[in-house]
Amino acid sequence: MTKKLDTTNHILVTKLDEETGEVVYVDSYEQQNESARYKGGWRRTYMEFFDVFEICNSNLEIRILTKITKTIKRGFIVEINQSEYMEEFGCSRKTISNVISKFKKADFIRGDKRIYKSNPFMFIPYNSNANDIADAQEEWRKGEK
Repeated sequence: MTKKLDTTNHILVTKLDEETGEVVYVDSYEQQNESARYKGGWRRTYMEFFDVFEICNSNLEIRILTKITKTIKRGFIVEINQSEYMEEFGCSRKTISNVISKFKKADFIRGDKRIYKSNPFMFIPYNSNANDIADAQEEWRKGEK
């Protein structure tokens, strides 16, 4: 989606009034119109999310965590296909299972068998509206999967 942005650059200019000898401050501004690509939505990371990084013992675990955060969909759904992860990261199924288990213990994700929900108190994906966030947080509080 393209959104038109209007920006104004304000510059405070100092001038000397020749008649009175006083210093006069003049706000000189320039209006600019520019078109920009606006992706829409936003992503929020809460401080608790950084605790998940602290439990990572290797670069591989950090890369897997980063991939998971990039693939969180609206509704806080994460699909983790262990075969794809094994191929992408060049590791065993057991390694992927251990990392997923570690993230589950850290309460970053919940679920099993490929479909997980991410913790809405740690990470909010793009294009999440306030109602989706509130519903997901209430669901997470109740302990539903």
